[in-house]
Amino acid sequence: EYIYNFACSIKDAPIEELAEGIIATKNAEYIYKFAHDIEEAPIEKLSKGIIATNDAQYIYAFARNIKKASIKELAQGIISTQSVREIHNFARDVKDAPIEELAKAIVASQDAMEILSFAVHIPSSPTDVLAQGVIATKNAAYIYYFAREIKGAPIEELAKGMIATNNAEYIYHFARDVKEAPIEELAQSIITTKNAAYIYYFARDIKGAPIKELSDAIIETNYAQYIYAFAQDITGAPKEKLAINAIYAKYKELINNQKLYNYNQNQEKELANYSESYFFNTIEMVKEFKSDINFLQRAEKVLNAKDLQEFFDILTTNYSVEMMIEQKQFYENIDIDYLNKLYQEGNYEEIRKNKERFAKLFIDNEDMPRIRIK
Repeated sequence: EYIYNFACSIKDAPIEELAEGIIATKNAEYIYKFAHDIEEAPIEKLSKGIIATNDAQYIYAFARNIKKASIKELAQGIISTQSVREIHNFARDVKDAPIEELAKAIVASQDAMEILSFAVHIPSSPTDVLAQGVIATKNAAYIYYFAREIKGAPIEELAKGMIATNNAEYIYHFARDVKEAPIEELAQSIITTKNAAYIYYFARDIKGAPIKELSDAIIETNYAQYIYAFAQDITGAPKEKLAINAIYAKYKELINNQKLYNYNQNQEKELANYSESYFFNTIEMVKEFKSDINFLQRAEKVLNAKDLQEFFDILTTNYSVEMMIEQKQFYENIDIDYLNKLYQEGNYEEIRKNKERFAKLFIDNEDMPRIRIK
């Protein structure tokens, strides 16, 4: 401070010697002020001095505000600080800044947000270099933003980078929002994530999506809710195939839940409630899917007789007969013609003989509940 004040105040002060003195202090603020305020200050010498401080803020200010400053040297100095904010500011505000070198420094930081920001705010920045940089971060969100926002971005390369992240959410967004996105490749990628929600969204929202492959993939997830939604909402979806697999997925969920129920009796109440939600959701799904009276009979293609019996054994274990009677529509669709015939005839003996077929829906005595079948 005293050196600076002396140079400012004393006429005919020895500026060269005072400049060397201010440099020796390594005080970036006063080196900058000396260069800015003192006439005949040795700019080149002070420039080297400011670089030696490694103070990114004042290196940037020096390059921006000091006439005759060596921009090339100061650029190397700002790069050495590794301060992405000031490197960005340098490229944006300093005339004749070496943009490509500064861009490489931003890429080296592996800061996905700063790489994108550099590409957005520095019009002459090397897009391909920055694109490779953002791909290298493996940050799915910023790969997507880069592809969406940066004019001239290499979409094919960015799509490959996106696929490598295996991030279902942003693969979907990329396909939906980025012009000229490679839909087929992104569809294959969304399939490999096995994320039921985004496989469904992809099929629903992406023009040109391969529906058959996506429908096979949604079935593989065994996620009944999205298999059901896929069948309901997607034009061209194989509805019957999806319907049967949705029921099967629900069946497996219920089976797994019952295994957990049997394993941990301490959580009996909680798990019973959990099973109950599956039970009612399954009933509603059947109602929605039912296209004709024989639909559930075709479920036997994927649910063999043993599976069906186990399925209904679980239901009857956990729920009262009264509850099942109230939900009669679920059962009426299983071999309804034969069951209705036996009931109308009052042929309880034949019903009991076929109790394995009806999976213990009826108790084995004369006080059998009256199942209301219309």
